[in-house]
Amino acid sequence: MLPYLKRCVGVAKRLSVPFVKHTDGNVWRILDLLVEAGIDALHPIEPAAGMKIKKGG
Repeated sequence: MLPYLKRCVGVAKRLSVPFVKHTDGNVWRILDLLVEAGIDALHPIEPAAGMKIKKGG
């Protein structure tokens, strides 16, 4: 997944287009890989799938 995603992100960057990655479910385990690939945004953050963002740490 990562090499392909990096290539897609690279194309978007060369075209000056933000890369928004759409996913379904809980992606906490691969979030670092998505960031490493260079995505600009992640859609959606799904609380129903356990992707809760806790305020204040």
